Amino acid sequence: MTTSVSDLSFIQQMLTRYGMSTYVAFGNLGNLLAIATFCQDHVDISTQSIIFCQLQFYVRHAFFQMMRTYKVLACMDRFTISSMSVRIRSLNAYKMAIYLIITSSLFWLLALIFFSYARTIQNGSCNIQNGTYLMVYTIYYMISAGLFPPLLIVFFNTLLIQNLKGLRSRIQPIRDNAEIKQSNNMLRKCDRDLMKMIFVEVMIYVVSTLPFSIYLIYKIITDIVIQQV
Repeated sequence: MTTSVSDLSFIQQMLTRYGMSTYVAFGNLGNLLAIATFCQDHVDISTQSIIFCQLQFYVRHAFFQMMRTYKVLACMDRFTISSMSVRIRSLNAYKMAIYLIITSSLFWLLALIFFSYARTIQNGSCNIQNGTYLMVYTIYYMISAGLFPPLLIVFFNTLLIQNLKGLRSRIQPIRDNAEIKQSNNMLRKCDRDLMKMIFVEVMIYVVSTLPFSIYLIYKIITDIVIQQV
C-alpha cells in the first residue's frame, strides 16, 4: 500500500514537472495557429447565408443570456442557503435547482426566436435592419442584460451579508474579551472582502455589457438622424 502511494506521488510529480510544461507549450502553439488562421482573408458566412446569420446570433445570445441567468441563480442560492428561515432554506434543494436551470434555459431558447428571425442581411451586414424591431431589441437588451442582472446580483448578495451578520449575532461562544475582539475583527474583514468581491463582480459585468448597450443606442440615434435627413 505504501509503495502504491509513493508511486502515485512520483507519477504526479513527473506529470506536474514535465506534463504541464508540455500542455502549456502545445496550448500556446495551438492559440498562435488559431490566430494565424483567423487573421487570413475569408468569407464571413454570416453575411452570405441568412440561415447562418440568424443561427449564429441565436446560439451566441442564448448562451450569454443563460450564463447571466445562472449567475443570478448562483447568488440566489447563496442567499437561500444562509437564510435563518426554514421556508427560504427549503428552496435550496437539488430538484428546485434542476427545475430553475431547465426552465430558464427553455425560456431563453424560446424567447430569442423572434429576435433571431428579425435579423436580415443588408449591405454586407447581419443585423436587425427594421427600426421598430431594433428599438424593441435595444429596450429588451438594456433591461434583460444591462439592468436586471447587476441589480439582482447586488440584491441577493446584500441579503447574504445580512444573513451572515444575523447568524453571527446569534452565535456567541464563551471566550475571553481578547479572543472575541480578534474574532470580530476577522468577521468584519470577511464582510469587507465579500463586499469587495461583490463590487468587482458587478463592475466586471457592467464593463463587459456596457459597450454593446452604447452601440445599440448609438445605432438607433444614427438611424433616426439618417431617416430625418
